[in-house]
Amino acid sequence: MIIKIISGVFGYNDGKHITPITPQDGPIDVDAKIAKRLVEQGSAEYVKAEAKKEPEEIPGDDKPVNLNSLNKGKLLEMCAEAGIEADESMTKAKLIQLIEAEPENPKADDDSDSDADADADADDDAEGGPDLGDDGVA
Repeated sequence: MIIKIISGVFGYNDGKHITPITPQDGPIDVDAKIAKRLVEQGSAEYVKAEAKKEPEEIPGDDKPVNLNSLNKGKLLEMCAEAGIEADESMTKAKLIQLIEAEPENPKADDDSDSDADADADADDDAEGGPDLGDDGVA
């Protein structure tokens, strides 16, 4: 069952870790008995299945991760690993936005530009310098 915590903190157990889930976090998928208990005690509300976001993929990791299910510390760690400028003052939502906006393979763009520059330099060297137009500008 998909629920959203609306008050307090829920300790979500993924089988390996217990992650605190707060009202600021997105919907989570839990066992029907747990969902019923949390809804009945007023800590959560049911969410329609289509409202659940698909997990985001972390570059270099073959398992998709729902960024909303991660705590702020893990998101900051992911930013640091990806070379994204982030700090403790940023909200969890802002960190997720930065991670989602990060291109999957930023080095590919940099390499193609440097290859084009290297090719242009090689052409200049082979001909004794850059071709100059009638106005003397390359």
